[in-house]
Amino acid sequence: MRNWTAEEWIDAAVLEGGAHWHEADGEDHLIEHNGSSRIDIGLRGSADGSITVYGHGSGSVFRIGFGNGNANRHGSGCGYVLRNGAGNGDAIRIGSGNGAAYRYGFGEGDAIRDGSGDGYALRGAYGKGDTVRNGTGIRW
Repeated sequence: MRNWTAEEWIDAAVLEGGAHWHEADGEDHLIEHNGSSRIDIGLRGSADGSITVYGHGSGSVFRIGFGNGNANRHGSGCGYVLRNGAGNGDAIRIGSGNGAAYRYGFGEGDAIRDGSGDGYALRGAYGKGDTVRNGTGIRW
C-alpha cells in the first residue's frame, strides 16, 4: 500500500474535470486529507488498485475503469464516493461527513454508506451488488 498526503497526491496528479487523477498501477493508495480546501481525488485505468481518502478535509473520491479495486471515503470531511466501470470493487463511504456511496458499471461490487453523516447508498442496474445503509445519518 502506498501512503500519501493530499498535497503529495496533487503534486503527482493530472487535473482533469476538476479531479486530481492518477493511473491505477496495481497498488492500493491511502491518502490523508485534513486541509481546508475541497480536493476531489481519483484513480482510473485497467490496472488493479483501491483508493482510500480519510480525514477532515472535504472532497469526493473516484475509482473508475476495468481494474479491480474499491473507492473508499472515511472521516468527517464531506464528499461522496463513486466506483464506476467493469472492474470489481465497492464504493464505501464511512464517517460523520456528508456524502453518498455510488456504485455503477458492469463490475461486481456494493454501495455501502455507514455512519452519522447524511447520504445514501445507490447501486446502478448493471453488475452484481447490494446497497447497504447503516448509521444515524439522514438518507436523502
